[in-house]
Amino acid sequence: MIKEYVEQQLDKAKWNVDIVLSHTVPIEAEPVWAFIPGLDQSAVDKTTEKWLQKIYDRLDFTEWYAGHYHVESEECGIRIMYEDYDEICAEKEKF
Repeated sequence: MIKEYVEQQLDKAKWNVDIVLSHTVPIEAEPVWAFIPGLDQSAVDKTTEKWLQKIYDRLDFTEWYAGHYHVESEECGIRIMYEDYDEICAEKEKF
């Protein structure tokens, strides 16, 4: 239901957005180096990451932010943030 809603909203936006905020990332942008050692990744549900990959492959975006992996990284143009923060949509100073 949520995934369908997201895709409907992206259809309305003609698959062009400025900023994407997601908890996890597309499968190809996963920071595999940050995975918990010894955790069998074949047991981890990756359906959301695979769906986000389909979104990523089709979407025209300017910035994408996520935080699930508790690391600071940039993979495939997606900024993964943990303890860092940034100002989004800062108002421009008028001169």
